[in-house]
Amino acid sequence: MLVPSLLPPLPCGSDQLLRDADMMTSADAKALACIQHASQERNGMPVINHLQRVAAGAEWRASQANGLGLSVDSDEIVQAAWLHDLLEDTSLTAEDLRSAGYSEAVIAMVDLLTKPERTDNYLDSLGALLTSGNLGAILVKLAECEDNTTRERLLNDSEAVSTQYAEAKGELYTAARALGYDGV
Repeated sequence: MLVPSLLPPLPCGSDQLLRDADMMTSADAKALACIQHASQERNGMPVINHLQRVAAGAEWRASQANGLGLSVDSDEIVQAAWLHDLLEDTSLTAEDLRSAGYSEAVIAMVDLLTKPERTDNYLDSLGALLTSGNLGAILVKLAECEDNTTRERLLNDSEAVSTQYAEAKGELYTAARALGYDGV
């Protein structure tokens, strides 16, 4: 059963078609992320901007993976990219996503991308992700690390923060390569 309160109203009565569909799409994930993160900011910038860049990067990486003959579902990866901060930064839970109609694959990626509550060290928080064998989640995290190491972001962060993202990218590339992904 889908949870209408999690779904945004859509124009022209198309919301009923969406709510009757079996599977959610990246457009649905984007809409949910926009609603849930609407007033949130990081470093003076709307969080949704970060999510949009991560989704674009993850989509590009998923396309690369498919081009390499790896079997990944690009739309599910993009959904996870849009939703990757949802469980950390909002009151929604994995069960809420399940009730809304997101696939178990998307929920598993989002769960892997959610920083454990008791982890202060960024690299330690990646342990389950790095050993999961979940290429989709690894590609999303790569896209997120890349966004977090852009020039604009680095100007606002300490050297320690930029170093941790650089180290994380190395670990993520190693995990992705082990799964057959050798994209840039």
